[in-house]
Amino acid sequence: MNEEEILNLALYQLEILIQNNPEKVKYQKEIERLMDGAVTFENRMAVLQLMMEANLIELQQEMQNFVVLLKEMYDSFSILKNG
Repeated sequence: MNEEEILNLALYQLEILIQNNPEKVKYQKEIERLMDGAVTFENRMAVLQLMMEANLIELQQEMQNFVVLLKEMYDSFSILKNG
């Protein structure tokens, strides 16, 4: 496959992903908006890295909240169980 064929295949797969997951449209639009200003390959990779880091930080915060919630639920269950 040449580069153009690979690009066309990737765009086709993206289109199918968006069709099957319409909730992801807003994320794709955000990626496209940020990529518009990143002209070089290096800039595009830097933008993607920053986006991934931001999402990982957000995921980590959500996981920490989830752990706190689980601990609270466990403590409540233990109190009920032990009377």
